Amino acid sequence: YWTRKEMDPDELEACSCEFLVQLITDFFHNPSKQDPDQLDDCVDWFLFAYSPETSYSSFKANEEYIKNEAFVDVVLTKLKDLYQPEIFLEAVNLLSAIEGIEVTLCEKAVVKHVIMMIAKDNTNPRSQALGCKIFSNLSQKNPQIRNFLASTQVIPKLVEILKSFSNSPQVLVSCCMALSNLSYHSPLGRTKILTHKGAEHILTALATHKGNSKLVLEALKALRNISRSILGEDTEVLQHTISKEIVQVMKHNEPISDIQANCIWVLVNLMSGVTDLKVHLMNTRVHDTILSTMEEHFINKDVQLAAVTALGLLAKLESAREELAQTRCLGVLIESMDTHRETDSTLQKHILKTLFRLGYSPQFRRMIAQSKVIPHIALTMKEYPNDAQLQKVALLALLQFVKDSNNKELVKVHAMPLIVHAESRHIAVKAVTDLTKRATRTLILGEDEKLSESEVSLMRQEIAQLKAQLKAQAISETRKQTVEELVHQLEESRESIKATNHQLMEQNMTIERLRLELSKVSAESPAPSLAPGVKKYDAIRLRGNLTSLFFAEDEESTENKSKSNEVGMKIPDFDKIEKETTKEKVKEKKEEKVKEEKKEDKKEDKK
Repeated sequence: YWTRKEMDPDELEACSCEFLVQLITDFFHNPSKQDPDQLDDCVDWFLFAYSPETSYSSFKANEEYIKNEAFVDVVLTKLKDLYQPEIFLEAVNLLSAIEGIEVTLCEKAVVKHVIMMIAKDNTNPRSQALGCKIFSNLSQKNPQIRNFLASTQVIPKLVEILKSFSNSPQVLVSCCMALSNLSYHSPLGRTKILTHKGAEHILTALATHKGNSKLVLEALKALRNISRSILGEDTEVLQHTISKEIVQVMKHNEPISDIQANCIWVLVNLMSGVTDLKVHLMNTRVHDTILSTMEEHFINKDVQLAAVTALGLLAKLESAREELAQTRCLGVLIESMDTHRETDSTLQKHILKTLFRLGYSPQFRRMIAQSKVIPHIALTMKEYPNDAQLQKVALLALLQFVKDSNNKELVKVHAMPLIVHAESRHIAVKAVTDLTKRATRTLILGEDEKLSESEVSLMRQEIAQLKAQLKAQAISETRKQTVEELVHQLEESRESIKATNHQLMEQNMTIERLRLELSKVSAESPAPSLAPGVKKYDAIRLRGNLTSLFFAEDEESTENKSKSNEVGMKIPDFDKIEKETTKEKVKEKKEEKVKEEKKEDKKEDKK
């Protein structure tokens, strides 16, 4: 039937979608049309054609047919009783993938039906994976639905699936996706997963399937969200277990940047709460692994940001600063700063924060002076002059570095104008202005030395000159912009005047041409001779159509004739009448043309 109708594929799919949904719905709402074989065919075709795993593209384009409430009721109540759990779960999976249908499904007790069908078909990996996908789809975007699902028996069921199907990668991938979504910005979801030992089972899946990159990535995403709640001292054993496994995964999957980034973010979350874990990671030289990952994935901003954040957390430890000072840490950080300076201000801020913490080490400050790092920081400050937070972190780092006298001269040369500029630009941000004043006093007076009054006065004069130069530069830029705008307006006015002059010239030429024509028309030509037997007034009628003036057949002309007969009729001078009529017509034409010219002039004036 559909093949006979000449349609393009999209129209065919759209019509078939509406047709199939209607047939499936009518089967239960119209008993006279019930045909079990037809229902089987419709359900099979619907599940095949609109499954995300097939190449059909009209699924999302025709969601309105599938979101039909009557069809949802049929799927959740009727198909559940007629078909095997796998077919029911496939249909619900299609429904759950539609955006905006989550609330409707939850109101119709979809959680209860899905958990029941998963339990009914607990030996079928396909059914288990479909159930996990349904919960993953429902919890993907709506935070309220996410918290609602976390409050039900969904998470215990997912952890049970993790434990029972530990050798089935397909099921584990879907289950980790669901746990990741349920724990995303949901403290309730994270707590419930930890309560039911979900993190331990995810670690088991990681250790068992290290070669399956898809499963490893989904498991790491779940751990990244869950680890935000693994902060207390009672979770110390779990923290050490996770960190050990994460480092092994990093070494086993070096080329894959997404895996590396998620691994480091898990470590960042774990280090955020416990100092002992930082000490343990430093003892296992995790910083070497992180630096190698940065060098391997220099272009990937997510990897760089995660790694820099991790190094910044490690730099809080005094022992870690001395250890990092003896590695290639400084060179890697500066290279990352230069590579991503123009594209990522967040990464720049974290690099500056890490350098600031490392600057507590005298050895690191000496390295800063030897490596001439100050010009790199100055370039970053110059790149983001309006970012108050970045300016603040950069000023803190510079104040840290000038504790070494060798850095002070570099700061004066490369960063002093930027410090003054930051003070004038962020005058409303107290933290920035306080730091700029402190930096100015430090650079003038020093930390451990006292300058003479003349030297202090000279430095203050230089600062005043810098401020004046910046102010003059700002004024000149404003004036330059104003002058450019005025020049642009004058050029536009000049072009408009040129166009107007051109139009006026054309109008003058038209007027001269019309005057010539009028002079020709007004010049009187000799009266034409009449043929024998032709009356003079007939000739005038033919030339000027004037007979209606004297021979109209109305009552008024009849009365005039009778009166003229009484006093003696006078024969009119037709030559004189013709001349006067011609002059009047010429005069009327002139007046009309003058009016038209005035109208055109008014239009041009308006333009």
